[in-house]
Amino acid sequence: MRRNWLSVLLIGGVLVLGMSWASPASADEDDGGFGKRVAGTYVDEGEFTGFGAPAECPDAGYGASFTGTQTLTAYGAQVATNNLFGGGDAADAGGGGNLQSPAHGNWTKTGKHQITMTSLIFIQGYTPDAEMCKMGCPADGQIVARPTLVVDFASDYKTATATIQTDLFFDLRGDADGDGVLDYLDSDGAPGFSIYGCAQWTKLPIRGDPGDDGDSDSDSDD
Repeated sequence: MRRNWLSVLLIGGVLVLGMSWASPASADEDDGGFGKRVAGTYVDEGEFTGFGAPAECPDAGYGASFTGTQTLTAYGAQVATNNLFGGGDAADAGGGGNLQSPAHGNWTKTGKHQITMTSLIFIQGYTPDAEMCKMGCPADGQIVARPTLVVDFASDYKTATATIQTDLFFDLRGDADGDGVLDYLDSDGAPGFSIYGCAQWTKLPIRGDPGDDGDSDSDSDD
């Protein structure tokens, strides 16, 4: 009897260890499968459509266009650059001559071929135009922009469309609800105002890559 109990305990221990080793690997494989498909650098071309509420794209209501790049890692980080708040067509929206940081953020999977991501852009020397100043202007020319994008990929992950809500914060030390979290770091933080837009992403191909024939996941990913 004692030997049987020892056998049961040994078998149980092996099963528990097997499960503890296998589970993380399975989770990593699942997350990495989708993440590896979306990972890479995309050319990002878009426009802002207006203030206050989302507009149908491509309705160039406000007329501020931008071009840049979006880079995603397989496990949820994002870095982007664009000319929205300085130079190019964005000068019509108050840009030009500003010091604008790259966007740094995080993404998460929210659908079969969809991610949602939020990032921060720090801007120095920004001079809003008259239309923006109707909503409120920064006292010292410093702004934190917090874009949130919902991105829907094609099944081969070579292209995507994105809808954008960019929240603009003028008080860099603001804590409107008094919870000790700066407004732009608080998911409930109230921005000065928000602008909306849309974009088209195209994945940057690797020149001479013989294996660049697409990576559709129409059979299994959900």
